[in-house]
Amino acid sequence: MDAFDIQNGVLVKYRGNDATVHIPQGVSAIDEFAFYGNENLVELKMSPDVVKVGDSAFYGCENLQNVTFSDHLAEIQSDAFSNCERLASLALPASLRKIGYSAFNGCAIREAIIPDGVQEIGDEAFTFCENLESVFIGKNVAVIGSAPFGYNERLQKIDIHPQNKKFVFRNGCLIDTQEKALLQTLETFEIPDDGSVTVLHEGALAGHDGLKSFELPAFITRIANGRAFADCHNLRKLTVARGNKRYYSQNDCIIDGTEGRLVFGLDPERIPNTDNIKIIGMGAFMETSGATRIVLPRGVEEICDFVFYDFSRLQTVKLPDTLRVIGNNAFTDCAQLQSVHLGAGVKTIGEWAFSGCKSLREIEFPASLQRIGAYAFNEVPLQTAKFQAPKHWMACAYRKPPVKAKLKNPKKAAQLLTQESSEIYFERTDT
Repeated sequence: MDAFDIQNGVLVKYRGNDATVHIPQGVSAIDEFAFYGNENLVELKMSPDVVKVGDSAFYGCENLQNVTFSDHLAEIQSDAFSNCERLASLALPASLRKIGYSAFNGCAIREAIIPDGVQEIGDEAFTFCENLESVFIGKNVAVIGSAPFGYNERLQKIDIHPQNKKFVFRNGCLIDTQEKALLQTLETFEIPDDGSVTVLHEGALAGHDGLKSFELPAFITRIANGRAFADCHNLRKLTVARGNKRYYSQNDCIIDGTEGRLVFGLDPERIPNTDNIKIIGMGAFMETSGATRIVLPRGVEEICDFVFYDFSRLQTVKLPDTLRVIGNNAFTDCAQLQSVHLGAGVKTIGEWAFSGCKSLREIEFPASLQRIGAYAFNEVPLQTAKFQAPKHWMACAYRKPPVKAKLKNPKKAAQLLTQESSEIYFERTDT
């Protein structure tokens, strides 16, 4: 028992190195990270008292092969068994109610049987299970997240309990009948054109390396975001069918004509030079595009979160004067980014926006700027940061009173923006 750190019925940490572990009676929950990365664990047996497995509890237990679940287990949380790459079979208990985000990502399971008691399957719950061939969804499942069984090339069928009226599987497509949303597609699929699908959910086409061209059907009235096409690495042609009243295509980009949002495109260096695009949506481009230079057209007002995250070859960015908002993590980890022209109208730079841009040495902020989020320039070797309007800035930290920020000297401003371990964000008061 010395190997178990148990507090108030929660197994907080397992400190042993046994190949077989029996969770003792009285333990009601296995806490987050309790067995994280344990390479010795081969077999796990839970006592009937366990009702919850916490986030990443068994993440990376690469030799774990057998799990005997508690008969009273109700919830498996996010990443609980993620990257347990030798876990080849699952016997989920009838008591189970919820399977969290990425709970069994990267496992070796061949068959996923979701019991009738389960009500919710989280985003990407069974992604990258390379051996997964079949799935059964129980009758009471009411919520299924994005790409629940994505990136599984061997998956051939998804069976659904006949009493489950919320979901159907047709033509290689998993469909939410109430939302008329396409949730998941297999390697071979055909989107039904009978009115049963009008929405592309996030991750709907994700991971299809065999997909070389795609025409958005005329009957699609909403695309959740660009992540619907995530990791379609061989996609070379993207069009929209005539008759679609909301979306149109140009330069292999799908654009929402109602919102002025660029939903998804194949090449960020070929963004249409038009005033009609107001928003570059999240997931709009794949980081594997290889783009080295990005010039956004006049008219763009917002770059959403994570749009250019980890664009490893990106060197130059030129933003238009119309731009107002740079979202959180918008350019995070663009390691070769050397030159950024922000334009004359930017008001907000989000949290972590340029973090990890390890080649960025200097930047100039326009007089329009009002806010710089926390960690926006974390791990950035800035030498100069020039503010066209350096007065009236406050350095703020959560639960601490704001203090005046001295930003007139470009070198000292760069030091202030890039100081390590800082949760400071900056706001201009104009008073």
